[in-house]
Amino acid sequence: MIRMRRRRGGTATAFASLALVGALARGPAEPTRQEPAPPAAIRSKALGTVARQLVPRNVSATRDQNEWNPRFSADGRQLSFERRDGSAQAIFVASTEVWGGTAERVSSKPPRRAATAEEALLGGGASDDSFNTQLTFHPDGSRFIFVGNAGTGVYHLYEGRLGATPPRAVTAESKEDGHPAISPDGRWLAYVSARAGVGKLVLRDMTTGTERRLTSGDKVDLFPAWSPDSRSIAYTSGDNDNHDVYVIPDVFVPTAPPRQLTTWKFDDLRPTFSPDGALVAFYSNYSPTNQEKEWSIVTVPADGSGPAKGVALAKRAAAVNVVKDPEVGPAWLPWGRALVYARDLKAEWNPIHAVDTETGEELRIETPTRMNHDLTCARNGLLAFRAQVASWDDIFVAPLGRVP
Repeated sequence: MIRMRRRRGGTATAFASLALVGALARGPAEPTRQEPAPPAAIRSKALGTVARQLVPRNVSATRDQNEWNPRFSADGRQLSFERRDGSAQAIFVASTEVWGGTAERVSSKPPRRAATAEEALLGGGASDDSFNTQLTFHPDGSRFIFVGNAGTGVYHLYEGRLGATPPRAVTAESKEDGHPAISPDGRWLAYVSARAGVGKLVLRDMTTGTERRLTSGDKVDLFPAWSPDSRSIAYTSGDNDNHDVYVIPDVFVPTAPPRQLTTWKFDDLRPTFSPDGALVAFYSNYSPTNQEKEWSIVTVPADGSGPAKGVALAKRAAAVNVVKDPEVGPAWLPWGRALVYARDLKAEWNPIHAVDTETGEELRIETPTRMNHDLTCARNGLLAFRAQVASWDDIFVAPLGRVP
């Protein structure tokens, strides 16, 4: 049985990392904010339209609670996040267009009903004690799929629609499933299933419900991510100590073997495609200074033409000493080949940076927030991230700048 781990626990390893979420401990003592260096001229076209100062809006703003794992719908009009709600870990979906509205609660367990007199006397009832995580939106922004356990120890995939009836299990046989990813065209669902004992990628036709396995072997496969054209899938495969990055070049050609993009000793996690599908970015615990707990973002060509190990691959590190987000992977700007990330500098509140992966130019983006992490971008240029308010984490949203 797969066990869900809480977010603070280090590297995602094996299929036990199916849900790297949970309540966070209180943050560190407040450091002294360093004054930013004077801005330099930017020649990069991808970074040229990025604002150097953001005014983020707090979209969750709950007292004495942590929120985490922000995820946009494709058009950026909806934003999901997770938090503890009573005995449950629930998902909430908020509109990014109507600020201050009530976020819709999503759970794998039916809505709560009032306890009967007997239940109240005995301390029982129908409260929601389910665990819910990893919501992925359909391109229409109203439908979605997520992972939940309905208050049991078995994790299923559930599908639902905003403002509609409670979500339902995708299939009666679905179990030990996670990491759902709906294709950009909305036709396919890729996910990880351990029904056969070890996590493998499965492809499901969203219309007919037909399924087939995409991967085989004795390694654990995790974190499927679609290419923009809905044909390729990047993922990681490995064991407790090491994961490498792979790409299935065409999911509609079953005989085409996966393409291995990395083969070195470092742990590589959460691959994501660039907006044009040419590059794959991922987190790696490669550190140019050999720091054990330092992470980098590395990019490689998706077609396998780049280096897979050694100094040549190390030179493709786009950013070093980054705050890794094991939920959604490196965040690409919706234009160009640039990434936005939080640098692991606690003395400076984990400042947000953007880097052009082609030119190497880097831009620091100033925000009034502190301890920034869990960054994700929407196609309309919105940035969502998690930051600390007092001793708790809230979700913030801000436009990155002018969309080219």
